[in-house]
Amino acid sequence: MKYDIAIKELLRHCSQAILEHLAGIPVQHCMLIEVPQETTSVRRSDFPLRVTTPHGEDLLVLIEVQTRWDPQLPLRLLEYRSRHMLREGVDALTVVLLLRPGGHIIDTYKDREVQFRYRLVRVYEEDAAEVVERGPVCLLPLVPLMHGGEALTDEADKRIYESDLTLQAKGDMLTIMALLAGLVSKELPKQLVARRRDIMIESATYTLIKEEGRAEGLREGLLEGIALALELKFGAEGLRLLPSLKRIDDVTILEVLHRALRDVESLEEFERLMRDLLKGE
Repeated sequence: MKYDIAIKELLRHCSQAILEHLAGIPVQHCMLIEVPQETTSVRRSDFPLRVTTPHGEDLLVLIEVQTRWDPQLPLRLLEYRSRHMLREGVDALTVVLLLRPGGHIIDTYKDREVQFRYRLVRVYEEDAAEVVERGPVCLLPLVPLMHGGEALTDEADKRIYESDLTLQAKGDMLTIMALLAGLVSKELPKQLVARRRDIMIESATYTLIKEEGRAEGLREGLLEGIALALELKFGAEGLRLLPSLKRIDDVTILEVLHRALRDVESLEEFERLMRDLLKGE
């Protein structure tokens, strides 16, 4: 969850540079679109942008961020693309930012009816030295993930710190870099936070991460309580609902379900309540 927040905040600062420098999409103007609260088809790692090209073309660019490859991703991308196109009413391009290597990575989905090709950006193959030397400042938080990036993280940190960004923007960039560095090293984030904590705590991103951490802790506690109550009340059969429950991010819904376990008389009744609550999101 914290990586999704970091990427979303990076896109707020740097969507145009990411599209142009990493995805090769020319941009005149772009804006991150706010979508409704998560459903099974609209997730926090799914970031739609409304883009105008230098030729005046209006496009929807759907950015999907993956820390590691998921074999089911291509089919989900096709679903996201269709859903967002129906909502926005414009043509779309799909971009995958893959942060770490591993798995059977593909850039095309194909079945007997559909062939779907998307732009796959392997961030871990990007040249960190080139970004540190010539890239836009807002791309520097991605340096630890890039080829040769761990050794250049201190230089990226220095360039952000000495840039002309506002103090809050510097704090955002440094906070994002520290979080993403955690994907490749346990020590790098500690070093970055120790060096720049005074700036990071002034950033909006730092506040968002801290608040999300509190909410995530409450959510995990509720899930554990529901799992225990399901097992005690309905035995092992009750635990079959756990995969569906774990997809619920709304703490209020989890609280209602947790309380309802005291009164429901059957697992089917509990399952119906869960479906009804999710329909009302």
